[in-house]
Amino acid sequence: MFKSASFFSTHYRSRCVKAPILLYGRVLFISGDSVKVEKGDHVEVNYTGRLEDGRIFDSSVEEIAKGSMFYDPSREYEPLGFVVGEGRMIAGFEKGVLGMELGEKKEVRIPPEEAYGRSGSHPLAGETLIFEIDVVKIEKA
Repeated sequence: MFKSASFFSTHYRSRCVKAPILLYGRVLFISGDSVKVEKGDHVEVNYTGRLEDGRIFDSSVEEIAKGSMFYDPSREYEPLGFVVGEGRMIAGFEKGVLGMELGEKKEVRIPPEEAYGRSGSHPLAGETLIFEIDVVKIEKA
């Protein structure tokens, strides 16, 4: 495990990065630290999902949601948290987050096969989804 708080203070200060926080026996990294998302990590991301024609269908960012047709004033707009690899997200979204660094932003194109399928009852079935993803928190497994 870890040597001591002074080890982290000395180790990280000398490298000009923020020290991780130990919380309930888990190491928590906050934006500015250089870590990558791996399977089993709990992550929080801000995201905006749009279709190929540019229409936004969802966002965790209220300012962006307000400018779209789907804005819901009763919804809490906040980063989405999930454990990578548990299968609670569409496959393409999890795949896109893997390997991202804390604070990294990127665009991920997800074909129907890695989203909601080519056909079916889901309103986004058959659609290629484009997500802008920003990793704001990583809790290592």
